[in-house]
Amino acid sequence: MTLRVFNTLSRRKEDLVPGHGGEVGIYVCGVTVYDVSHIGHGRSAIVFDVIRRYLRHRGYAVKFVKNFTDIDDKIIRRANQEGVTAHEISERYIAEYRADMASLGVLAADVEPKATEHIPQMIALIERLIQRGVAYPVEGDVYFEVRRFPGYGKLSGKNLEELQAGARVEVDERKRDPLDFALWKATKPGEPSWKSPWGDGRPGWHIECSAMAMQYLGETLDLHGGGEDLVFPHHENEIAQSEAATGRPFVRQWTHNGFVNLAAEKMSKSLGNTLTIKDLVRRHDPEALRLYLLGTHYREMLACIRCGACLNVCPVFRTVGGHTYGTTYPGPIGSVLTPHLRGIDEFHHLSYASSLCGACTDACPVKIDLHHHLLENRRNAVNHSARPWAERMGFKIWQWTMQSAWRFRLVGGLARMALRVTHGLGLGGTALDPMGPWSKNHAAPRVPEKSFRALWGKNAGN
Repeated sequence: MTLRVFNTLSRRKEDLVPGHGGEVGIYVCGVTVYDVSHIGHGRSAIVFDVIRRYLRHRGYAVKFVKNFTDIDDKIIRRANQEGVTAHEISERYIAEYRADMASLGVLAADVEPKATEHIPQMIALIERLIQRGVAYPVEGDVYFEVRRFPGYGKLSGKNLEELQAGARVEVDERKRDPLDFALWKATKPGEPSWKSPWGDGRPGWHIECSAMAMQYLGETLDLHGGGEDLVFPHHENEIAQSEAATGRPFVRQWTHNGFVNLAAEKMSKSLGNTLTIKDLVRRHDPEALRLYLLGTHYREMLACIRCGACLNVCPVFRTVGGHTYGTTYPGPIGSVLTPHLRGIDEFHHLSYASSLCGACTDACPVKIDLHHHLLENRRNAVNHSARPWAERMGFKIWQWTMQSAWRFRLVGGLARMALRVTHGLGLGGTALDPMGPWSKNHAAPRVPEKSFRALWGKNAGN
């Protein structure tokens, strides 16, 4: 059976057809190594780790490449602040990243190229672009001329005429157009540099991935992935410079995972609103954290990360629903269900018992207005008797279920049985959306039990 994957470029699901004799070539944009990794990096890594494991489980040969951007303005700035070299900073945080990924059960990539080890390939690619008339040197810098590439904007859906000059690119009067982006940057005092035909300097961010991807996977990749924030400008620019150089499609399938958001903002080291992987795995079982991150469809935004801060300050949670703080449900998710996941599910209990003091909202690092949710639940509870009988019955079953672990297991088993029956009758969804028409949102991928260990387990092979 052909595997179908959602393609960001076409905005629809398409057959995944390997172009290299049955081997799927995957390139995923890695991290810029100037600080420790946060849970947003972890989510992206886990998503593509599962995709790779699943493809191999289905019998595909997979070559998985994930890079390290080890030269960048942020790395240089951090090095200058600490009085060390950029190389020392990047190597330190590459080691930290690998340790974080190992703690989450993410397999290392088959190839992990570093930008600084591929400068010759980048220079050669830039020279091709200049020869084709789509790039131009200016006083030691080299820029890509965006308007010389007719397909610019096809991935992000952005119109050139509508783009604001300087909104996502640096304004430089030497450029022919404000939207032109840097392929090579002339050297500045205190920065690492390499020799080039245009003088000493270093590569721009976008050219790195094009050069490294084509070095290991050829001029057309089967699948290119990364976070949703990379669609524009990074991946848009990758398409422009790669296809302008080769005259061929750069990528067959574009795949992007959704944000991990704190309040209204995406989680980002540059915004200073991150929760690090290292801190989270200290507080939660890594496998449970991995399962939680996979519980939301990979293209959907993930908001509350269930850190437990709200329940740590709640004056009533220790006696909510007859449960004691620290009690766990059985199974691998037990540590994550205690206390925070289960507590979030017990909003109704909290609504009845809570003094609505607002301490939970004050403690929430995501700044979700939990106080408002509790207040709304209490208001809704007043009108509970006026609700349809089916809804009232469902709520009573839910209350009964949450009172003990064996009831939780029983109802969960019945729900899974019902799901299998509806799926067998053709009323369910597809393998990648098992709830089908019964679910408003996308569900997590349904994996047969016999393949669970292949995708999940710590000792799973390639």
